[in-house]
Amino acid sequence: SDGQLSARVQPTFAAPFDAGVLFVHQSTTDYAKLCFERSPSGEDTIVSVVTRNTSDDANGPVIAGGSVELRISTFRSVVAFHWSTDGSHWHLARYFRLRDPDTPIALGLAAQSPTGSGCSVSFTEIRWTDAVPDDIRNGT
Repeated sequence: SDGQLSARVQPTFAAPFDAGVLFVHQSTTDYAKLCFERSPSGEDTIVSVVTRNTSDDANGPVIAGGSVELRISTFRSVVAFHWSTDGSHWHLARYFRLRDPDTPIALGLAAQSPTGSGCSVSFTEIRWTDAVPDDIRNGT
């Protein structure tokens, strides 16, 4: 159904690709994730990944301060990823459609550390609402 999942994400970064993640899961070959991730150069960035058999990554801005608010909006047959440093002004990170909009999806939270020994993540201000932005592109 239409709605939004959001959370403030604060990872304890140690290794490249450590991240706090909000994800959309449809199947083992169709999923997407919005990450607050440590880059290989040591910067903390917004990264989005959409997987349709093969994953693609889109690297976004560097975020200072150690935490960020992430939001997934599901609207009809599309998904939008937004991020915010203050919880009120949202920036679009990605707008896309999964391959099969009629197959149910699951939304969730995760920590990842594919190259390190582990990453702990604090998820706070976790919210679900059945409202969606009036303007999916600017997040309002």
